[in-house]
Amino acid sequence: MLSIAFPDPVGLGSTFALSLIMFAEFFCSLLLIVGLFSRLATVPLMIGMSVAAFFAHAGQPFMAMELPIIYLCIYLCNIFIICVIV
Repeated sequence: MLSIAFPDPVGLGSTFALSLIMFAEFFCSLLLIVGLFSRLATVPLMIGMSVAAFFAHAGQPFMAMELPIIYLCIYLCNIFIICVIV
């Protein structure tokens, strides 16, 4: 039987790491959609995509890391637009 556990790259426990990423993906994305606290809401999303791309998919082919890297680039462009241009 295959046992799948959420990865714990920062050493805080897999349940706590799952809770943090669920908060970031749901609430921070919702804040970005509404346009509230966009600078603060983008940071946890960038951290989550960085961990997904460079820790959770480390050692895998680039195709496994491609989607988190694309999302990370989108969040970087978003924070650049919010902080520099606006």
